[in-house]
Amino acid sequence: PVTLNARQVKAGDSVAVIVKAPIAPGWHIYAYVPPDLPYIRIDPILQLPGHMKAVGKWVNTEPEASSADKGVLMYESEAVFIHKAVTTQNVSAALIKAGLYYQTCNVRQCLPPVEKTFDLKY
Repeated sequence: PVTLNARQVKAGDSVAVIVKAPIAPGWHIYAYVPPDLPYIRIDPILQLPGHMKAVGKWVNTEPEASSADKGVLMYESEAVFIHKAVTTQNVSAALIKAGLYYQTCNVRQCLPPVEKTFDLKY
């Protein structure tokens, strides 16, 4: 029900890492879950090589409030996550690992959590 893809956009000494999660109709993933509920929220993954430094925090699509579970925020249709990084030295090639750890649910069931990552060549 969820497919992921990732890419990078370079500009000078910085790069934007973009992770997109298209979500099938009727399914959702969780942006925020109160501590008393059993669902698993999204955990974005970003692993940078030693010559790169993350700048700021993840910027993401605005989640929607769940109509069934009070306090739960979720994504339906699509979620996009973007994180900026900068290079601290000139290197010709490196790998950036980016992705998501998430749980997908619909009104009847929740699937086991999944970790999906991509190696992006910088």
